Amino acid sequence: MFKKKFGILGAIIAAALLVIVFVLRNANNSLNSETTVSKGQEKLKSGHYQEAISLFSDAISMDAGNYKAYFSRGIGYSKLGKFEIALKDFDKSIALSPENDKAMLLFLRGECYYQLNKFKKACADMKKAEQLGQPNAASFLKNYCD
Repeated sequence: MFKKKFGILGAIIAAALLVIVFVLRNANNSLNSETTVSKGQEKLKSGHYQEAISLFSDAISMDAGNYKAYFSRGIGYSKLGKFEIALKDFDKSIALSPENDKAMLLFLRGECYYQLNKFKKACADMKKAEQLGQPNAASFLKNYCD
């Protein structure tokens, strides 16, 4: 019916408008997600871990590709001693992050593995983190890994 009334050009214009709306909405979600992550990081710094986790979860619901929200939420969970949950967030953040942030993320995940007595996995992550330039990984390796 739309084609008959408006023709092919009308259909193309309608499709283009839908794409523009989608792109703008996603760009707005990314900005809102980053703002929410910043608020969560302030809560994290002040020791309000549960509030921070809630904000990071909100940021993820706005932009599921925001690796900073995952790793920040992972830090919040690890501060609460919820290392298994933190590992899942660190896994996701490592998968989504750019190469230059992987060293820090591997270090954080390695610390979680260590807390869970998964020493081989902790040492493997620390070794990768050291190879990628994480300065604290060498000390961990020296003290806890063979």
